[in-house]
Amino acid sequence: MGLNDIRISNPLLVELFRNNLLNSNTVQKNNEPSKTSFLVVTDQQREIGETSQTFLKGILSACQIPEERTQIINAVELKKGSLEKVLVKYNPSVALIFGDLPLPSGLQQTEAHAQQQWKDTSVLLCPPLSELQADRNKKLKLWNFLKKYFGIA
Repeated sequence: MGLNDIRISNPLLVELFRNNLLNSNTVQKNNEPSKTSFLVVTDQQREIGETSQTFLKGILSACQIPEERTQIINAVELKKGSLEKVLVKYNPSVALIFGDLPLPSGLQQTEAHAQQQWKDTSVLLCPPLSELQADRNKKLKLWNFLKKYFGIA
C-alpha cells in the first residue's frame, strides 16, 4: 500500500473535516450527496459564529439529530434563493427555522414553537437564535417543545 492508495472511510472524513462539512452536503458511498434529514435555517445575517454554532450543535446533540445528516443555512445564504427553494433542494424530513424569515406559501407566521407541515417536511418554527441564547425562559420553552416533538423523555 503506497501513499496513492490510502483509503479513508466516510465517517472518518466527516470527523476530520467536521467544520468544513458543517455547511455542505455530506458524502455517502459512491460519492453521492446523502439525503438531508434535518435542515436548520437561522435568521443570522452573517456567517454563523462559533458561539451560535456551539449552541446549535448542543440543540442537535440533545435532540439526537446526527450532524452528518444536517444542513445549516443562514439568512445570507437564503438571499440566493427563497426558503421554498431551499426546502425543495434539500427535501429534509424536518426543518428547524430560527427567527422571522419569509415562509413559503402554505406556511403561516405563527408564534414560536409551532409545528407545521409543508409537503413532506415537518417545519418547526423557533425564536431567533440571539433571543434563545440570551433568554433562559425562551430556551426552556424551546427545549420543552423539541422534547415533545422528538419524543425525548
